Amino acid sequence: MEQHNNNDMKKELAQYRMETAKDDLRAAKILLDAGEYKAANNRAYYAIFHAINAVHATAECFGKLVEKYILEYKNES
Repeated sequence: MEQHNNNDMKKELAQYRMETAKDDLRAAKILLDAGEYKAANNRAYYAIFHAINAVHATAECFGKLVEKYILEYKNES
């Protein structure tokens, strides 16, 4: 039961990070189209950053760290 719950938490965190990455990528496209290259680059960087962190959320070696982030996130909500 505990393992299943941990997997659910990892999946939730990964999904949250991917949604954040998609939002950042959409913002980067808007900024790029507006000629705001520095700001577009910043959003694109964070899109990649959040996407990579989504992968890390599912990796076993990041399990303890993932749990910590999820608990902190849920406590803030």
